[in-house]
Amino acid sequence: MAKYTPGDYIKVEFPDEVTGVAEWMWVRVTGCDDAKQLVFGTLDNAPVSDSSGKLKLGTELAISYSQVREHRKASTF
Repeated sequence: MAKYTPGDYIKVEFPDEVTGVAEWMWVRVTGCDDAKQLVFGTLDNAPVSDSSGKLKLGTELAISYSQVREHRKASTF
């Protein structure tokens, strides 16, 4: 069984390279690769302080397991 399943939510820290301020945001999981320790998903909230303009609601992402700070099943979110 995969560590993260579609519909789960993970909280990830996104550091802003320009300001140095980090923002924690939720990502909705669409899949994962346990062998490569990557989780795939879409950003589930709009960034407040993304000066680069690279992130927006719905952005598709690949995130290393080591960057996940919180994990919730869809049924508990």
